[in-house]
Amino acid sequence: MTTPIAKIREDLALIVGGGFTPDGIGPAAYEAVAARAKAEPKRYLNALIQTYLGGDFDARMLSRLRPGAALELLAESDPETTGATATKLLTHLDGLLVIYDSASDKTQLEALLPDDVLAMHQRLDRMRNRLRPLLEDAP
Repeated sequence: MTTPIAKIREDLALIVGGGFTPDGIGPAAYEAVAARAKAEPKRYLNALIQTYLGGDFDARMLSRLRPGAALELLAESDPETTGATATKLLTHLDGLLVIYDSASDKTQLEALLPDDVLAMHQRLDRMRNRLRPLLEDAP
């Protein structure tokens, strides 16, 4: 059975939203979402890229999400596509953080940036650092 794209996006919002645990949403709901995603990993990973890195891209919103949770969930089901998706996401994050990365004096840069922008950059940097190990495990 093919999951409708609206349901995939709803599942992804739950998965990357930060509370996707059996305790957070209940064991039955957790298992149902995980089973749907694992049954169609390519569709879920493609939707992840389209939804969060596509035309409606919002760096602030992305910085508050946990796309690594979806990648970790799907890595065993489709390691190749998961690795490719992680690479796309990391490339995107590297582009977003080019100024942050190139600052020779992070303290000076941090003093110049508004607090909300600095916090966004720091969250994106942490996200990127959590995603890198997924690529080390990819085929």
